[in-house]
Amino acid sequence: MIFANTKYLHRVKPVCKRKDRDEQKGFTLLELLIVIALLTITVGVTGDIILSLVRSYSKTRVTNEVEQTGNLAMSKIEKEFRAALSVSSPALGDTGDELSFIRVIDGVEHTITYTVEVTGGLLRREDINGTNISTAAIIDGEESAIKNPDTAFSLVQENPYVVKINFELRQGDSTLPETSPFASKIDLETTVVARGSYR
Repeated sequence: MIFANTKYLHRVKPVCKRKDRDEQKGFTLLELLIVIALLTITVGVTGDIILSLVRSYSKTRVTNEVEQTGNLAMSKIEKEFRAALSVSSPALGDTGDELSFIRVIDGVEHTITYTVEVTGGLLRREDINGTNISTAAIIDGEESAIKNPDTAFSLVQENPYVVKINFELRQGDSTLPETSPFASKIDLETTVVARGSYR
């Protein structure tokens, strides 16, 4: 009696049916190649952006270091020169690699000389008071170096003494081209009046 009505038998589907290969889910080779290409492009663009940021940071850091060194040297020279009584080098209207002046410190005359060495761009400070001589490097030539020693100092006027200071300061490693992210160049220029020389 169970099989008496056979017209409905063909509608019953088997419980376990084997899937055809066309119905299987997965990625084709073309889809995988497209994903790999997109990932490669994304990684390349991201890497380029990160490299650009690192170069920019390095350039900014080097420029700031050179500027700090130059500003420190300029402020030291300005502060000492403002108290100068007379200038012995350079002569009026001349430019040179040496600035020499006399100032009084604690009642004793000191001859202060700033010299830019032609080789290495080193800026030295020499203090002579009687028999005592002290020498110090203000710009050491390793981290930063002055590249225009012949025109670093010029005496513009006497009574009062007015000195123009002009430094072209570069990163100490002269083998680096200017376009290198680790090279920097700044120009520092100021004019200082020796207040102690007013007459």
